[in-house]
Amino acid sequence: MLHAVSLAVVLQLSNLSGAPAAVVSSAQAEVVRVYAAAGVSMEWTSEAPAANVRSIHVVLVPLESGDLRRIADTVMGAAVWTPLGRGLAYVFYRRVEDHAALHNAPPERVLASAVVHELGHLLGTRGHSPTGVMRACWRDSEFRKAAAGVLGFSARDVAILRAGMENKPRP
Repeated sequence: MLHAVSLAVVLQLSNLSGAPAAVVSSAQAEVVRVYAAAGVSMEWTSEAPAANVRSIHVVLVPLESGDLRRIADTVMGAAVWTPLGRGLAYVFYRRVEDHAALHNAPPERVLASAVVHELGHLLGTRGHSPTGVMRACWRDSEFRKAAAGVLGFSARDVAILRAGMENKPRP
């Protein structure tokens, strides 16, 4: 059930990975769809959002760096807050491509699911869940669901996400 409160986030994308524009565009649409199902409106922009708008910068980079390079699990991204309070979601596109190929899934669907996961960390679901898109290490079943466009938030994660969005003051 959707609440009357408008839960909206503006997303700004920087594609530093060389990911094909068609893959990125399709992934962006999928991110919007998944969050809409959770009652959160997402809007992509190519310009810097206004200061009074809840926004997150999504950055596609080719490879992970530092300690993340040594993790063999299905880590495809990282989410951080800047000292000024702006959310940054990094997605490692080569890992997305590798896992998409390994699990015979469309890269745009895996990319979208990785973005949804990282945004989830910034929007209230700080930890991981035993099931769904917020699972820490995805198994083949999560990649199959991503490929079919049905990998989403668990009911518990939707409740946490909505509570976090409703209780977090806008910038």
